[in-house]
Amino acid sequence: MNTHPNLVSVTEIVDRAETLYEERFKTTCEAEHSGKFVAINVVDETMHVGEYPEDAMRAARNESEDGLFHLIKIGSPCAYDLGFTGSKYVGSHSGQL
Repeated sequence: MNTHPNLVSVTEIVDRAETLYEERFKTTCEAEHSGKFVAINVVDETMHVGEYPEDAMRAARNESEDGLFHLIKIGSPCAYDLGFTGSKYVGSHSGQL
């Protein structure tokens, strides 16, 4: 059951998260957290930073189990991208180098 009808595909979640990152989080993240990971919740437009991907995702899921998350390595053109909904992995999207 999709609890977020306005975001129906992994691509839409990724696109929304990357837009949020560029417009709201990038400057702060790259100045203060370069090399770490940020999990962006596209539902409530929040971010959670962690030293490792698991740390960022754990913090994000602890705050919002029903969120839709996208994980980004801060300051990297593309380490890897993952999409999650709550505690479920829903797919992947490969970024460009």
